[in-house]
Amino acid sequence: MTTGTAREDSTAKERLRLGRVLRSGHLVFDRMEKMLHVVHDGKALHSISYASLSPSQWGYVYERHVGLQFEAEGYAVTYRGLQFGFVDSGVDLVLERDDETIYVQCKYTFGKRISANEVRWILHKADAYLAKQHPGRRLHFHLVVPDSERCFSSVKLRLNGIVKKHSTARYFEEHNNLQNRVRLKVVEVPMRRHSGEIQNRFLD
Repeated sequence: MTTGTAREDSTAKERLRLGRVLRSGHLVFDRMEKMLHVVHDGKALHSISYASLSPSQWGYVYERHVGLQFEAEGYAVTYRGLQFGFVDSGVDLVLERDDETIYVQCKYTFGKRISANEVRWILHKADAYLAKQHPGRRLHFHLVVPDSERCFSSVKLRLNGIVKKHSTARYFEEHNNLQNRVRLKVVEVPMRRHSGEIQNRFLD
């Protein structure tokens, strides 16, 4: 086993281990003490300091946070990312309610904006996986981020001789003809780690 393979295997195991911890209860953010508590039946089963979480681990926390938001909306949520690690095929969550099924990829990032190429890759991975699961069907795919204005880059488009900047997210929502099975919708679900951060809200 190479050093790189061993590192990837260790990271995958870490994600699965943290995934089990996060799925054991609801998340409570202690913004004063900078601690994350995983609570079940009013008891803190696990307490994790903010400082001990790496950027990628905050991404795992965000997946659970997003899933809990949708559970509160009445969806049954399957946590593919936290259960299967890096073999989730680009689908972190599966949401089901009545006859509705939505596939979700979560991206928790503020330091680096999501580029047009990254969105294309996200759609490509989801399309490849979902085509095998549901051949011939048009499927709903949500790309969930904490703040679309801060998370996405912009693209320049020339319309009627005038060049304007457009949000990468909005561009793909309106021009998602590249993938014939995946209909993209960008959904905003903030995660309030610190006091003063914005409340949860969804984009229409």
